[in-house]
Amino acid sequence: MSLFDSRGERAPGLSGRLVASLLLALGLALAPAGTALGQSDPSGNNGTVKVHDGGLEPSPEIRNQPHVCTFHLHFFFADAGQAGTWWIESWPPTGDGTVVLSGAYLTDTNGEFRTPPEPGAYELPDGHYKLFWEGRSTTNVKHKVFWVDCASEQARAGGGGQGSVQGGGNGQVQVTVGASVAASIRASIRAQEQQLAALGTLNASIRAEVSAETAALTAVTSAEVRSSVNALIGAQQAKLEAIASLAAAIRAEIRAEQAVLAVHGHARVSAAIAALIQAQQAELSASASLRAAMAATMNAGQTIARGSISAQLTAALAATTSAEGAQASASASVEVALQSRIAAEQALLASTTKGQVKTSTAALVAATQAEVEARAELTTAARAEIAAAAGVTAAIQAGVAVAGSASGGSSGGVGSTSGGVGSTSGGAGSTSGGAGTTSGGGVGTTNAASGGTGAGATLPATETAGVAREQPDGSLVGTLALLALGVLTLALTGYLVSRDRRIRR
Repeated sequence: MSLFDSRGERAPGLSGRLVASLLLALGLALAPAGTALGQSDPSGNNGTVKVHDGGLEPSPEIRNQPHVCTFHLHFFFADAGQAGTWWIESWPPTGDGTVVLSGAYLTDTNGEFRTPPEPGAYELPDGHYKLFWEGRSTTNVKHKVFWVDCASEQARAGGGGQGSVQGGGNGQVQVTVGASVAASIRASIRAQEQQLAALGTLNASIRAEVSAETAALTAVTSAEVRSSVNALIGAQQAKLEAIASLAAAIRAEIRAEQAVLAVHGHARVSAAIAALIQAQQAELSASASLRAAMAATMNAGQTIARGSISAQLTAALAATTSAEGAQASASASVEVALQSRIAAEQALLASTTKGQVKTSTAALVAATQAEVEARAELTTAARAEIAAAAGVTAAIQAGVAVAGSASGGSSGGVGSTSGGVGSTSGGAGSTSGGAGTTSGGGVGTTNAASGGTGAGATLPATETAGVAREQPDGSLVGTLALLALGVLTLALTGYLVSRDRRIRR
């Protein structure tokens, strides 16, 4: 049938506008389904696999290391929950394609997987190998070839995998760092990174506490109390500066340790170790400064705690002091371990025989392990102080009174005998003292039973934000809009159909 009949009129059927309307309605109906199908479509063959030397690493290293002794496998940038298998074959020229290792993987929410779990590592005989890593299907397989060469590494390390001495020109001696020292350095870097994270959080907590204390000063009338709070704020600001200096020193030390690892297995490592020693000495100085700053904040906090303040604030200050004391002790342990490590590194650089290398290397590994353990204790203590500092801030913001001593005067100042917080004749919350009398002198309280004296100065209460009105869910709004548009389209389609029928009549 032609588009027009013999009378020149449109043949019975759907008009162009009607067809367009129907297509629009169909598109609207299928749009959500298409989106859902797009979301559930299997992801592609994503991810990259790397071979990494040893069982430890300071952070997930993306680079591949084709020459290893012991090793682990690391899979990056895949899809979350991606699963598959992997295997390693011995590879020419030293192998014949025999499968020597195999396993399965399941990526985490970040699309990452490593095997074996840290600090484990695989061991294979020296030789050439090829890794096969299955992607989304058995046809999507990634490859990596690598060499296992423990014999030459141990030879470079003096036969024991630790360190070695090589003769240079004019009697100079160059030292290489072997697997055991490299592993201890990586463990040290991890401990330092955890300490840095804790220091960053502690910095933010102390700043919040200082802000709350500064705001509270506006309500304090006692000169003695103001002096104590100002002393604490000053000590905390000095502590913040010491934390920043220590963090910078630790970052410099990490860079120096990474430089040592970068020349791992090579002869020219003496300069890198000398630079590391300088960075460690800088950390020793920064750590001592922080311990001094912690002593000052502990003294200032104890001075305030000896006054007549609330039990909540007293407990929070005591917890802070305890955590700072634990930090100071752990910091001293780190410093002792660092000093031992420096001495061992200096002895390693001065070694001229394999026996000296063996002795200094063993001492270096032991000192580094002690340092890692001390840093872990220090990080734990820092986290305890973070919680305690948050408690102090909360107590201040809740309006806990910072009371003074009996120096407030008889007319009702903070801590006075006739109206201070916790006074014997009518403090805030007592059964015989109320708020707002002429002898109270301070800010009136609301929790006294009946007339009497006024309370001392209180800290500002925490502001209460209004409850925001619940906003409509974006996806619900979009769905309703699509439904409304679909109904409108169907109504328009019905109108066009009806009009076409009238025209044909």
